[in-house]
Amino acid sequence: MLQLVAFDLDGTLADFNRPIQPETVQLLQQLQEEEVKLIFTSGKPISYIAGLVRQSGLENIIIIGDNGGRIWFGHQFPPSKTIMMEMTATASGELEKIKTAILTKYGEKVWIQPNEVAFSLFGSDIEIQKVYDFCDRVFKEEQIKHLKSFKTGGALDVMPLNIDKGVALKLIQEELNIPLEDTAVIGDGANDIPMFLQGKIRITFAKTADIFQQFAPKVVKDINAALRFLIDLSQFEKNMILDSLM
Repeated sequence: MLQLVAFDLDGTLADFNRPIQPETVQLLQQLQEEEVKLIFTSGKPISYIAGLVRQSGLENIIIIGDNGGRIWFGHQFPPSKTIMMEMTATASGELEKIKTAILTKYGEKVWIQPNEVAFSLFGSDIEIQKVYDFCDRVFKEEQIKHLKSFKTGGALDVMPLNIDKGVALKLIQEELNIPLEDTAVIGDGANDIPMFLQGKIRITFAKTADIFQQFAPKVVKDINAALRFLIDLSQFEKNMILDSLM
């Protein structure tokens, strides 16, 4: 039975750098009324996501920030529980090496988001594909062994091998004692792929289906269609249980 849903933020729950729309908030609240726990995930700093949740008026949201580097159980300050993923000294050194190489090459043409663990880079005055290609060369030439990268949505996400949204989601499932079989995941980017692998129900959108349908076989028009599907599914499963008891 559906107990947990993990959402990507930008491009999924809301447009980039925009609030969650009122109709989407209402549907999220309806899903919570079905006793389903909600997780919001992003490569953005966790405090940014917490602010967006407070702005929406939603309550009791679990947050994954830094592409899995930070977890907050709740969006209020302080949250009821926090988890910060550990990064080895070797991975930290490699992360700084990648940052330095990119900034030396491109300077103010790129902007690196101020994350605490992983880092996300955006091109402000350069074709992002050039940055992707340069990063791949640095990985190869510097023999980077303890990091991985995701390239999606005009951003470059670089993080230690032991950190991603999927690892964070698994920790939350263990903390809440909710199995993969009772988990749904909704996303639209390469950094969502590890998270898709931690859910039985995996949803993406028509605009990204050609890239991600192998990971997310359920394709819908938009986030509101996905939420209506999950609400109907939860109600159907509950009715099936009630019918079996009669």
